[in-house]
Amino acid sequence: QGLTLKVLELLREAVDDTDAYIVGGAVRDGFLGRMPEDIDVSVAEHGISHFIQTISSITGARVVVLGERKKSLYMISPKGMPRIDITILDGDIHTDLAQRDFTINAMAIDIKSGAVLDPFGGMNDIQDRIVRMVSIRGFEADPLRIVRMYRFSAVLNFEIDEHTKMWALMSADALRGVSMERVRDELFRILSVDASWKIISSMENDCVLQKLFPVVKYMVRVKQGEYHHLDIWGHSLLSLRMLEETVSSTRGSLIHPEVVDYLDCKLVGGRKRGQLLKLAMLFHDVGKPFTMKVSQGEIHFWGHQDVGADIIRKIAAKLRLSNEEQVFLSKLVFWHMFPIFLLKLHKKGEDYKRHLNRFLTRVGEDVIGVFLLSYADLSASRGPLSDKDDLNVLLDIAQDTIDYYFIKVKGMYVNPPLLNGYEIMRVLNIPPGPIVGRIKDELRMVQLSGIISSKDEALRWLKKNYGERSD
Repeated sequence: QGLTLKVLELLREAVDDTDAYIVGGAVRDGFLGRMPEDIDVSVAEHGISHFIQTISSITGARVVVLGERKKSLYMISPKGMPRIDITILDGDIHTDLAQRDFTINAMAIDIKSGAVLDPFGGMNDIQDRIVRMVSIRGFEADPLRIVRMYRFSAVLNFEIDEHTKMWALMSADALRGVSMERVRDELFRILSVDASWKIISSMENDCVLQKLFPVVKYMVRVKQGEYHHLDIWGHSLLSLRMLEETVSSTRGSLIHPEVVDYLDCKLVGGRKRGQLLKLAMLFHDVGKPFTMKVSQGEIHFWGHQDVGADIIRKIAAKLRLSNEEQVFLSKLVFWHMFPIFLLKLHKKGEDYKRHLNRFLTRVGEDVIGVFLLSYADLSASRGPLSDKDDLNVLLDIAQDTIDYYFIKVKGMYVNPPLLNGYEIMRVLNIPPGPIVGRIKDELRMVQLSGIISSKDEALRWLKKNYGERSD
């Protein structure tokens, strides 16, 4: 399953009398009924040239070579098939499999005979849904396997074997020497699952997350006052859970028509906005431990969003994220309190909409991300002073603001206004002032909603609703 007959037939045609094996994740995914993104093939050195040339000739796909000599990786991307990654077999197949990380990845299929090689019980662990190490020396050989252990648990929804986790944690200090680019790629695979908060929680409980991001230890056991029932870390983790449940729930009334495309949009390196949004959620209050003040017996974190925006940008730089991604994360953390400001204005009976233009000019379409963060943040705030009705009000404000952005602010670049301020003043015979701006905005919304579409219709609407005035 998952490995199509077409691919197997292609590989068998190319194999000749050479020892060649499908190895690793493709075998695992095949037995799980998942279509692999790529197929790893190990071929004996003496037959690798013929193998590669035959596949390239049959498929018409060119070969991309990375690395040198015995460490080379040959990549072929046949049309309509998973990418085929070919390497030289390291010794015999049993030696190759013994050097792999987990039993579920230490299986092979002999391309010539179709026989499954499973020397470490990977099939049993797939059936039992267990992530188990091949060797106790595996984590010493490559400490990144510690993060991969959590990643496979998250992506496959497998449990981690108790002894495997014990040996992994014994090697956890070595994570500090691992390239952060490699850590980043594993972390974003974890963030791709719907309930990544569970694995992130496990990583923190096991003190692995603190090895990767030392700032986490400052967030643990820091109380937040009566609007919160959890410490900073507990609240951040619950916020991530609320964000994931809001996004994935079919009942999520915050799911505006534009939200799905927004979250699925890829920025750099195939990383999606939705994954970055989760990272921002996890660290949205990272500035609080460094801004905590006690005034008249109450705990305050004035300016924590400013400090947090700087810290998350440093975290993003450490992960070797692009400048575009760094700006995105910093923007979300900096503005995540603004929707709460709008909520407070609304509760006071004030017009919050007069503050939207400046806000939307700064955040643009990331208004979606900001409100998602703020909504999840408020959902996770359950202290005795929390108002349960606030969530519904914030939801209404979010819908109005997002609509306002996509209809009015973004729409104005597609359809220019039918009347400008000078024309409105001339038709109504009124002087410059705030009333002109309010009429212009109202006329603009009527235009963008499709009620009027020409200058003559705009003039008739203006005269009907405001009348012609004379001195």
